Amino acid sequence: MRLLVGRMDGAKGTRQLVRAHGMQMAAIDQRRNVREASFLLADVQVAGDPSVYRVKVRNLSALGMMGEGPAKVVPGSRLTINFDEVPEVIGAVAWVQQGRFGVAFDEEIDPASLLKSA
Repeated sequence: MRLLVGRMDGAKGTRQLVRAHGMQMAAIDQRRNVREASFLLADVQVAGDPSVYRVKVRNLSALGMMGEGPAKVVPGSRLTINFDEVPEVIGAVAWVQQGRFGVAFDEEIDPASLLKSA
C-alpha cells in the first residue's frame, strides 16, 4: 500500500492531499478551535425537513461539531441541534463526507458543559 500525505499551509487552513491505492481525496482542515472527542448523541433537524435525525457527535468545540448519522444534509444546510439538557444550537453544514458532516455553530457554546452531562 502506498500512502503519500502532502500539506500546504495557507490563510484559509491546511489543505491535505492523501493518495492511497491510486485514489485521491482532498480535505481542508480549517479548525479554529480545539475539538474534544465525544460520545454524545444529538437530535438534528434540517431546515425545511420535519424529520428529526439522531446522530453521533464525533467531536465538539465551542464553534462547531462533527456529526455522523442519517441526516440528509449538504454544505450550506441550516440545522437545529438539540443536545440533552442544553438549549438548541443553530448552525450550518460546512462539509459532508462519507456519512459524516461538519457544522459551524451560529453562536459559541460551552462544550465542557455538554461533555460533563454525557
